[in-house]
Amino acid sequence: VEDDEPVFIRAQQFPIDWKSKIGNSDMSTNFKTSHEVPIHKGDMAIREDGMVYMLNWNVQNHLNNQATQSVECNSRIEFTRRVPEKTDARGFVIEKEHEEIIADSIPCVHSEYAGRPDYAAANGLPGINADHLITVSVQWNSKTKDIRINDEFVIGNFTYRVINISIAEINIEKDHGVLTLHAKRVAGG
Repeated sequence: VEDDEPVFIRAQQFPIDWKSKIGNSDMSTNFKTSHEVPIHKGDMAIREDGMVYMLNWNVQNHLNNQATQSVECNSRIEFTRRVPEKTDARGFVIEKEHEEIIADSIPCVHSEYAGRPDYAAANGLPGINADHLITVSVQWNSKTKDIRINDEFVIGNFTYRVINISIAEINIEKDHGVLTLHAKRVAGG
C-alpha cells in the first residue's frame, strides 16, 4: 500500500518463456524471494534499475521461498472524475462543474482487450469499427478503491473512460490484490 514504508528484499526474477503476447504476457516474469518478508498479490516491486513491477499472481509458499509472478508496469496514470455543478435550493450555483483527481500517478499494466471486440456503426465513419477496449490492472489500495465507472484517464494521446471494474483478484479481506478495469477510448482523441 502506498502509505507503507518501502521494504528492501532480495528476489530472483527469471523469464516464463511464454509463446504468446496476449495481454502483455511477454512482460511477465517468475518472482521468488525468501520468507523473510511476506509478499502479496498486488504488491509493487521496484527493481535496482528502476523498473516497476506488480506482483500479479497468488503467492505460493514453498518450503524455502515464496513464489509468484510479476508483470512490468508500462504506464503511470491519473484517474479523474467529472463532478457536476452543485446548486442551492433556489438554483444558484454553489460549486461549478469541475474535474477531481481520484488517484494520481498510479503505476499500471495496460493492454488491448484480448477477448472478442464489439463492432458498431459509428456516425460519420464508413463500415463498422472496433470498440477500442483496453484492460488496465492496478494495485488495490486506498486510492484505487475509489475508482468508479465513468472515471477517466489518459494513456499516450488518448483519453479512456472506465466502463467496468472487476474486484475478482482482490483477497476476501479487501486489503490487497489487483484491481482490473476495462475502459473504452473517448471519442475525439
